[in-house]
Amino acid sequence: QGYLYIYGAEIEGTYTVPADIHVTGVSLDKQTDSIEIGETTTLTETITPADATDKSVTWSTSNSSVATVSDGVVTGVSAGTARITVATNDGGYTAYCDVTVTAPVPITFYPATEMTPGNSYLIANGNSGTVERIRLGF
Repeated sequence: QGYLYIYGAEIEGTYTVPADIHVTGVSLDKQTDSIEIGETTTLTETITPADATDKSVTWSTSNSSVATVSDGVVTGVSAGTARITVATNDGGYTAYCDVTVTAPVPITFYPATEMTPGNSYLIANGNSGTVERIRLGF
């Protein structure tokens, strides 16, 4: 029972204020992920139920020297592992993703003039290979 004001007019009657729909859980689209230093990956949270009143969340990292997180975007800082956690503001439900950050594999480029058929060179995938032919293209 209460009063409802519509366009400045007072109308007496009964009305119901909708109840808040509380969060009952949260999940992430990934439980593990791997990125290189300087790369990013995006984690997406799903709040249950979908029509919860307060869907706001807080993101955190277990090791900011390895990975940082802002609004679900994780950035690799240095080699190692960090647990990225999302927590709902309503109910404090949590979910996490363990992110492994690796250093990029260094690639050595040799000028074509220094490559000789029959010699071995490190190729991009980290394996070694033997140069059978050299094709110069400019």
